[in-house]
Amino acid sequence: MLFADHGQRIESPRISGNPEKTGRTRSGFYAVHFTLDGIVIAYHFLPAHHAVDNMHRRRLKLALLHELNDPFDLLAADLPKKRHRQVFTHWRDAMAKSYGLLCFSRTWHNPLLWSHYGDRHRGICLGFQVLAPRTAMAVSYTGRRLPGIVERLIDTNKFDEAAMRRVLKTKFEDWKYEREIRLFGRLEDREGDLYFSDFEPTLSLREVILGARFAGSIQELLEALRAYTPRVSVIQGRLAFRSFRVVKNKAIHIAV
Repeated sequence: MLFADHGQRIESPRISGNPEKTGRTRSGFYAVHFTLDGIVIAYHFLPAHHAVDNMHRRRLKLALLHELNDPFDLLAADLPKKRHRQVFTHWRDAMAKSYGLLCFSRTWHNPLLWSHYGDRHRGICLGFQVLAPRTAMAVSYTGRRLPGIVERLIDTNKFDEAAMRRVLKTKFEDWKYEREIRLFGRLEDREGDLYFSDFEPTLSLREVILGARFAGSIQELLEALRAYTPRVSVIQGRLAFRSFRVVKNKAIHIAV
């Protein structure tokens, strides 16, 4: 379940000067709101078989915070003192026990995204409209660890929502090619060692883009999309002829 279903907010564990008390009680949680407005289309890359299964089940797998590609996620603050590092580590552990993450991009045209997340262009990209855009956050990228965050979150008694928001959405600048949009979800729907989040009511599937090397079953794909309303468009991707982009193959029309 995405945090949009809990009052359009994420409840962050309290960061206190005592790491043993971080996130231990309900009263020690604070609501953090986000402000991404307007129509938001977010793209999620998957191997083809996972994408088809997700379309059938109308769900996505939540990434666990301790297993993210970027080990600096949620650790973007400048942490010069050992006590601050201990507190942030305990806070991140508390977040990881309650929340997972759905990661999207603002674009499907970057070939790096297909190489890294779309099974080397053999996979599928799912394009969603985010129906509660104020619950999504656009990631900010920087070359410096965030200064002053520790003092605002630990060394004062007042919770600073703006500072917490920066921690949750800041990544190292070399990740900026991803143009990431992220949604946090509660770890509730478990299947084995995996957690999932339903599309509805936060996400509406609108587009399916097939990688340039896609060789899967079109019939299985169309079967998975048969019951969707409004109708989902299917696009065959190809490598551009005059740029380093992935673009629509206009010579191939896939009727849904």
